Amino acid sequence: AKPSKPPAPVQPKAPAFPKRRLHPSDYHPERSLNKELFEPLNCRRWVRPELLDVISKWQSAKNTGDENAFKSVDLDGFEGFQVEAPGIFSFPALTDEFCELLLKEVQHYRQSGLPSRAPNSMNNYGIVVNEIGMEPALDQLCHDLLQPLAHYLFPGVGSH
Repeated sequence: AKPSKPPAPVQPKAPAFPKRRLHPSDYHPERSLNKELFEPLNCRRWVRPELLDVISKWQSAKNTGDENAFKSVDLDGFEGFQVEAPGIFSFPALTDEFCELLLKEVQHYRQSGLPSRAPNSMNNYGIVVNEIGMEPALDQLCHDLLQPLAHYLFPGVGSH
């Protein structure tokens, strides 16, 4: 007698709907490491006190209706503020704690296996943080702190 062939393996049925591919938005809040980075109400916590001081003096003067509110901004007293070239400024803006947490968050995201894209063709190591859920927090940071300073430094078109 001839030996019988083993039964053919049973192929699993294909699901009725293909599985959804993972997307960067699948990251936060469930998988994020430092959830406080994603919260818009925390944005002032991540700003260096010197910058908060500069902005708060301007905002206080503006809130009282002072037409010369911008004159209350003392960039000479803003430690670390430098004019690098005409129209090019540098200053310490974010705390070391924020930078360290953000770096750890990016590394954690990379290890998650979720897709990411570089912010530009010249940057192989960055990610687009808006795609992983940080857009609301960064929008708040820009609105509350960086736009007023930009308005002061670059009056005119685009300063609002």
